[in-house]
Amino acid sequence: MAIWQGEFQKHFCEIETLELIMDEYTYIPIQILQKFVSLENLILKVSSYEELFSFGEGEEDIGVITNLKQLELWGLFNLKYISKQDSQLNSVLQNLHSLDVNYCHNLTTLLLPSQSFENLRTLTVYHCNKMQNLMTSSTAKSLVCLESLSIHECKMMVEVVANEGDIENGEIVFKKLEDLSLDGMESLTHFYYGNYTLKFPFLETLFVDRCSKMKTFSREGLSMPRLLSVNYDDCSSDPNSVTQQLQNDCARLWERVPW
Repeated sequence: MAIWQGEFQKHFCEIETLELIMDEYTYIPIQILQKFVSLENLILKVSSYEELFSFGEGEEDIGVITNLKQLELWGLFNLKYISKQDSQLNSVLQNLHSLDVNYCHNLTTLLLPSQSFENLRTLTVYHCNKMQNLMTSSTAKSLVCLESLSIHECKMMVEVVANEGDIENGEIVFKKLEDLSLDGMESLTHFYYGNYTLKFPFLETLFVDRCSKMKTFSREGLSMPRLLSVNYDDCSSDPNSVTQQLQNDCARLWERVPW
C-alpha cells in the first residue's frame, strides 16, 4: 500500500507490465488497476485472490482499463472465478489476446457466458484440478479470434465445452483455431457432448494424449477440413472409437494426414 499511495504513483501511467507475487488481498482493488492506464500485461502469482477484479464495499465504478492484452495466473489456489457472472468489470477482459492459467485448483469453469473474449487468440490451462469444463457452448461461440487452445493435466475435466441444453441443428464454429492440444485429462470423455455440430475450418494440428476415458470427440457432426497432423495416444479403452469418428466425419482429410 505504501507503493500504491507513495511517490511512484506518477509513473504508473507509463507501466505496460505489472507482476504481483504473494499478495494477501482476496481481490485486486479496482482503484489500483485504474492507475495503470497503459497496462497490457498482468501477471499474478501465488496470491490469495478469490476473484481477480471486484469492487470493495462502498466503491463505485470509476471506469475500467481496457488495454489489457495478456493475463497470466500462477498458483492462485483460492481463485473461484476471474470475475463474477454479472460483474461490470468483465469489460477488463474484452481486449485480452492471451490468457494463461496454471495451478488454480478452485476454478470449476474458467470462461463464464457473461464475459467477453472475442479478441482472445491464445488460451492455455494447466493443472487446474477442480475444473470440470472450460466454457459453456455460448462462450465457445464468442471465441471468434482464438488460434491456439491447450489444456493439460486438469484431472476432473469431463468435457471442454459444456452443454447448455443446446438446440438441435445449431453449430459451434471455432473460426480461427489452428492448434488444439489435450493432455493428461483422465476424466475427459468428450470435447463436447451437446447437440451442436462442431466446426474447425482452419484447424491444422490436433494432439490428444493420456485421455484414457475419451470415447468420442463430439456427439454430433464434426468438420475439420484442413487438419494436417493428428496425434492420438492412450486415449480410450477402445482406441478406434475416437479416431473412427474423425474418419467418418472428416474422411477427405485423413488421406493427407502424415502418420
